[in-house]
Amino acid sequence: MRLPDLEPFVSETTYRTFERADTRAAELLLKSTTFFDEFFATSPIDPQNVCMTVMGSVGRREALDASDFDLVPVARDEETLEWLLTNNVELREGLAKALDIDVSMGRDLTKAVSLTYLTDPERIGGDQDGRTGLTQRILVLTEASQAGGGMPIATVRRDILSAYAHERTAGRHPLAYCNDLARYYRTVCIDYKGRVDTTAKDWCTRNVKLRHPRKVWYFSSLVSVVSISRNIRPDHPAFVDELLGSLALPPILRLFQALNPSAKIAAGRLLDQYAWYLEFMADQSRRDQLASISHEMRYEPTINNPFPSLQWNSKVLHAEMIAVLENLGAEVRSRILDWFLL
Repeated sequence: MRLPDLEPFVSETTYRTFERADTRAAELLLKSTTFFDEFFATSPIDPQNVCMTVMGSVGRREALDASDFDLVPVARDEETLEWLLTNNVELREGLAKALDIDVSMGRDLTKAVSLTYLTDPERIGGDQDGRTGLTQRILVLTEASQAGGGMPIATVRRDILSAYAHERTAGRHPLAYCNDLARYYRTVCIDYKGRVDTTAKDWCTRNVKLRHPRKVWYFSSLVSVVSISRNIRPDHPAFVDELLGSLALPPILRLFQALNPSAKIAAGRLLDQYAWYLEFMADQSRRDQLASISHEMRYEPTINNPFPSLQWNSKVLHAEMIAVLENLGAEVRSRILDWFLL
């Protein structure tokens, strides 16, 4: 599945938006790979033990002008992890200068992490499996792109999927994966207000991100994993290979790859709404407007209040998701209910 495959199903404006976003993300990933090649060349660590992953809009290949760079280094061993943590500030500040973009500073969710931490089946669902570990595991698996380092992201993803198939998680892959996917999505849905009350991030921006990129990401992820089971039994080894191929795609392509022709028509309308959101968020002044809207004033009809428009757009996007589900075959709809609801 490639980006041009979307063109017959979306408006020209929508297609150009995703084309620009994909091009910008590709440029940032290429520049970051070059930077890390040079950075690791003078370091004592082996770059084959590192996978530099990027989440967020760049990881999803949806990066426009106001996007930032959410970097999460993954280390194969503890020695490499310790070096990454020790040199964290130098690495990220150098990257920000090279890319001329805001780069996450490695606190909380974007802190460097070990491969063992991400793939330990004893941790999944256990007492030590907190919000940070859940987020890093799911997003490295389903949202990230590689931005350098010699350890392939496909290797990291295969090891995470293997953890879901472990006897510790009842050995019921892909159901363990589906449960974790749903758990993460519901976690961010219920956490957002509490987090904006205790951090500097404004509630409005978090709200519209939940309504748009988080929801599109979740929808594409659940449809894709279920659709694979149409042709391959979930207990067959080829299922993992097919799932890894799907996870290598950006969420919007992952969704389209999983759909039949009639569902793709509805998905095209969905992407028209999503592209409108991406264009809105590409303008920093509009983001600043969002940040200025208090929760109490969110419905006030002022000229500088974009929230009602964004909320309406998200409702139309949601309705198109329902239309996509209605156009899927009965077998796929039934399995979505089976794996993600019941």
